[in-house]
Amino acid sequence: MTTATATTRAVRTGTRRDISIGVGWGLLVVLIWATWVVSSRAGVKSSLRPLDIAFIRYACASILLLPVALRKSLPLVIRSVPTTLAIVAGAGAPFLLVSVTGMKFAPASHIASVMIGSMPFFVALLAVVILGERLRPIQWAGFAVVVVGLSIINASGLSDGNSDSWRGQVLFLLAAAMWAVYTIAIRAAKVTALHSAFAVNAWSLILVTIAYGALGRPDFASMRWSDVCIQAAAQTVSAVVGLYAFGESVRRLGAARAAVISALTPGIATLLAIPMLGEHPSGMSLAGIAVITVGVAWASVWPKKP
Repeated sequence: MTTATATTRAVRTGTRRDISIGVGWGLLVVLIWATWVVSSRAGVKSSLRPLDIAFIRYACASILLLPVALRKSLPLVIRSVPTTLAIVAGAGAPFLLVSVTGMKFAPASHIASVMIGSMPFFVALLAVVILGERLRPIQWAGFAVVVVGLSIINASGLSDGNSDSWRGQVLFLLAAAMWAVYTIAIRAAKVTALHSAFAVNAWSLILVTIAYGALGRPDFASMRWSDVCIQAAAQTVSAVVGLYAFGESVRRLGAARAAVISALTPGIATLLAIPMLGEHPSGMSLAGIAVITVGVAWASVWPKKP
């Protein structure tokens, strides 16, 4: 066996190993996101406000990440102030408050399908505008399919008598666009998953604490501590493990493959919502979720380089 052949095989083995590990991280992201969707939907229907949920999330996550960040000397600013702002706004407190507020108006099946289902569209759009990449024909077809699926979801909400569901869907689309900003920013900055998770949670805790001072402190008298404990567990796993797993999935698979795996989230979240929330999706909602899943798979082919 020549040295060149041995080197080629080693590279292929390393690539296959990276793909396998990346798929594992991606599947973990799907499970965490689906659980987060259901638990957050339960949280906004409980004794907690969206601001309370945000404070619980970022306080617990920051406490866990701070010792690691200090040991590794991770700075709060990633590359530059604009990059840090994009990363924190896209995956931090602003993103959470927008998405959790939307959860007050729409069921868990809509949250996962509309918000997570439309993320690849916004990621590809920003890649075209910011990175100068070109969309492939299959992507345009995929985006058209996603729009059809979103229309079906919206129609199902109206047919179910939920006239406010469109409010939640608008907020979910905004949240998806914000997450796309985060995805492009960490891809461009080549930041580690741990560093981005630390910066997002630390800055978000600062922002939420300021918001508490301006908009009203927590009303401990009205809180049920069982609600607090459930959100502490679910939000911390999402904020720490979820962000880290997503970063590793993107790093090992690329944004396109990672997005394809994320298309599994709506179905898992819908199934979890049945026993946990008692939310039974209509046939039209299920059809919309299926259509969006297909569209996401088509749309997640990464754009061509210019």
